[in-house]
Amino acid sequence: MDYHVFVADFLRYFRKRRMRTFFRLFAPQRVRTVLDVGGTAFIWDMYHDSTDVTLLNVDLPEKPSPQYKWVRGDGRHLHFRDGEFDLAFSNSVIEHVGELDDQRRFAEELRRVAKYVYCQTPYKWFPVEPHFIVPFIHWLPLKWPYFVLRWFTVRGLVSRFDRESALEIRDHIRLMNEKEMRALFPDCDICKERFLGMTKSLIAIRRSTPSRVEQAVSFYDRRGADVGRQGS
Repeated sequence: MDYHVFVADFLRYFRKRRMRTFFRLFAPQRVRTVLDVGGTAFIWDMYHDSTDVTLLNVDLPEKPSPQYKWVRGDGRHLHFRDGEFDLAFSNSVIEHVGELDDQRRFAEELRRVAKYVYCQTPYKWFPVEPHFIVPFIHWLPLKWPYFVLRWFTVRGLVSRFDRESALEIRDHIRLMNEKEMRALFPDCDICKERFLGMTKSLIAIRRSTPSRVEQAVSFYDRRGADVGRQGS
């Protein structure tokens, strides 16, 4: 079974709630051009507005949706002018680009090509590893062995991947802590997305008039659930 199909409803649940807050912070009236670095149409298909979205990725779909602009590229080396976009957006990508120096280049490029920034990543100290869906494995000091990935994770049991595929996924994950995010995004607020009272994700947000008020907002409280897109 395709793992991404298996977790689609789970991802849709969390990303819908995340995007409600996103549109509250960045209404389509003020953000016309968006560069989504490493993203797909999945997260944008949930919302239809006047925003001009460019999707950049190392691999492009065979039949890309015509409502978006598609560009092949590397988020660590963006071939765009300084400030070319209103917003540089990234959701669950920076943890896959390499080691800390690669993540630093990725962050610098996001901050360079756009006026505003929104970069989300799973939090290293949330107890469930989000890519394999298993508790505590990402806190181990050694790399996770194949037999653990294959037989003791949700992803392994669903996908039944071979050794090469499992280790490739493992070796392209580097979860980040709050200190690292603050260092990589010094001109951004670092907001905390919470689940069951724990920080699940970190989000670097740069707006024209930065405010740290959002840090205290739980994305899963009643207020967050009721926030929709401005202008909708």
